[in-house]
Amino acid sequence: MKKTTFGIVALFVMLFAAIAVSAVEPTNPAEQPSMITIAAAELPGAKLPTDDQMTAISKRIENPVNKISTLPFTYQVFTGNGLNSDGSEGNQLQNQLYLKPVLPFLINKDWMFISRTVIPISISTPNYTNQGVGASSGYTSGIGNITLSGFLTPRDQDSKLLWGIGPVVSTPTATNLSTGNFDWGLGPTVMAVYRSGPWVVGSIINNVWSVGSTNSTENKLDWQFFAHYNLSNGWAISTAPEIFANWTATTSDNRYTLPLGLGVSKTFKIGEQICNAGIQQYYYALHPDNGPQYMTQVSFSLVFPDYSSK
Repeated sequence: MKKTTFGIVALFVMLFAAIAVSAVEPTNPAEQPSMITIAAAELPGAKLPTDDQMTAISKRIENPVNKISTLPFTYQVFTGNGLNSDGSEGNQLQNQLYLKPVLPFLINKDWMFISRTVIPISISTPNYTNQGVGASSGYTSGIGNITLSGFLTPRDQDSKLLWGIGPVVSTPTATNLSTGNFDWGLGPTVMAVYRSGPWVVGSIINNVWSVGSTNSTENKLDWQFFAHYNLSNGWAISTAPEIFANWTATTSDNRYTLPLGLGVSKTFKIGEQICNAGIQQYYYALHPDNGPQYMTQVSFSLVFPDYSSK
């Protein structure tokens, strides 16, 4: 099982690398527009005198309905997991790394398809006796359920309001029940984004149902709301809480996960490579009995030019 899982992860990474290399090495670079030119041209009402170069690119990175390829690495530290012997909230730690490659595929002059993959890697997570209910002592690590989402969206990026719709698939790649489950999952996903001035606001939402359940029936909602306020020189203030609802939870106290918080990010260049990095802090206003109380998130993204989009 472990060999199969790591093989799948390696396949995704190699696929993204191959597409990224082809994107940054066009056959005739002299005839291709720079990413900065594209960024300024495709933001509604944005011009370089209004948005500096890095801020224009930041707005594109923040927009999930986009033509650029990105490879984000997100590292999360959760604190306050588990329960003490007296039933009070515990203090177990959880360390999680996510790889989230985003790839746009142009279908024709009117439509494009955006692939979003989430590869969760549990560096250290508390052991669970029943997937989120009833923590036991000790920690484990491994791969979680890799999630594949696809969005059909209009290729025209001139509108302030953009949208995408498609399927989401959860794959049975978890190495153990503390990092995920062994079932396939399927459901719909929708995303929308609104851009106005310094603001980029939107949401991505999906619901996954288990298919051919082997250990437990899954019915989970994942709703990520995001709001970015862009400053100058690539700086932005952001919040992007990921809200969960486990519809099969036996009690309402274990059903919802609601984080509240914000952070800052910066778009910059290392040589010719465009990058984005940020840090955010969240407090969980709602969480399951064994869920975390706080989460610190550090992110780093590689951004690749979209020569093929013109």
